[in-house]
Amino acid sequence: MTYCLILHASLPLHVTAFADDIKIYSSNPVAIQNAIDLIENWPSTNSLPLAHTKTALLRLGPKNTSFLYSIAGQPIETSKSVRDLGLITDSSLKFKFHINKTIASALLRTKAVEILQINL
Repeated sequence: MTYCLILHASLPLHVTAFADDIKIYSSNPVAIQNAIDLIENWPSTNSLPLAHTKTALLRLGPKNTSFLYSIAGQPIETSKSVRDLGLITDSSLKFKFHINKTIASALLRTKAVEILQINL
């Protein structure tokens, strides 16, 4: 968490963290890339692995639509939605996909319970 405070103080952006997840927010693409670079370098200097494949980019709003972000020399692909702490968020900040997926999951579980009750 101390690292997040240093990161937040050194760049014009917002930082949130929970356990081993870090989220960075800014309308300044250069600040975001600088933060990614700092985050990328920190684990290697502290002998901790960084899961580059779990990195996701969710673009919000009309700004920041074409900047190419990278981590470890690899481009970060833009995602239409990301799952964070069980909540699916999309780039329009609508939760329709999350709600529909939750409803579908609940219906499947309801059907499974019905089948179990019939077979008992």
